[in-house]
Formats: sequence, C-alpha cells, structure tokens
Amino acid sequence: MFVREARREDIEAILNLMRQLIDMHNRLDWRYKRFREYRGLKQYIAGVLKSKKKKIFVGEEKGKIIGYLIAEIETAPYYFRVMNIAKIADAAVDAAHRRQGTLRQLFLEAERWFIKRGFREVELNVDAKNIGAVGAWEALGFKTYKLRMRKTAVR
Repeated sequence: MFVREARREDIEAILNLMRQLIDMHNRLDWRYKRFREYRGLKQYIAGVLKSKKKKIFVGEEKGKIIGYLIAEIETAPYYFRVMNIAKIADAAVDAAHRRQGTLRQLFLEAERWFIKRGFREVELNVDAKNIGAVGAWEALGFKTYKLRMRKTAVR
C-alpha cells in the first residue's frame, strides 16, 4: 500500500468509501444523514482537490483506493490565540483493509503536509460511539481535550 495525493479520477472511489463511513455513522446515531440524503458530495471533493487549504490523501493497493483522509486548515474560533488550526476533516478506510496501518500512513502524510505549513498540532472530531475510530486515533497519539455533550429535553 502506498499513499499519494488524490486526483480527479479518484473521486468515485473516495465517494464509495464515504458511503461506508456515512452509513456507518447513521447506524450509530439516527441524527446522521444516510449517504443517499447527501447532495453535492462529488462537487465537494472536486473543490477540495482545487483548494490550497485542503488536501486529500489516498491509500492505494494494487490499483484500488482503500482509504482516504482529508486534511484542512481551518479558521480558529474567536476565543483561540492561534488564527488557524490543522484539522483532519474526514477519513475512512475500507472495512476489509482496517487494522493494517492504512490510517496511520494516511495520517503521517497529512501530518507532513501540516508541518510544512508550520503547524505543530492537529485536531479532529470523532463520534464517541465509534469505538474503533476513537481507538485508532488514540493509537496515533490523539488525546481528548474538549467534550461536546447532549441532553434530551425532559417533558
């Protein structure tokens, strides 16, 4: 498996991996849309490919895209001292290729991209119910620093 920057011809393969990720999130929590409810994902990916503040890396094995990661530079909230944040916006690895180092290789490439741009920290969001992803990101050195909480209204 090797990692490279995504190209236009990778869009359909990335969409197929997004479908796995999106539908898995919908199974975790009904609040997430199903893949078929999304509009404009192909255009979104095409826009990321053209962006100077975003980059898609893909993992390729035997001519097949088995994972992707979207790295982006995001404007920080007003209460942060820094102006911009290095962020993993999205990542997915094909179910048949998980736990084989694909995410690690994708992340290391994204991390190099961030370091070249002067960043020393990377952030991401992960659903707490997605235990596999939480464990994978923790294995890459990520730590919880902020919690987002929800309460269902009592009637």
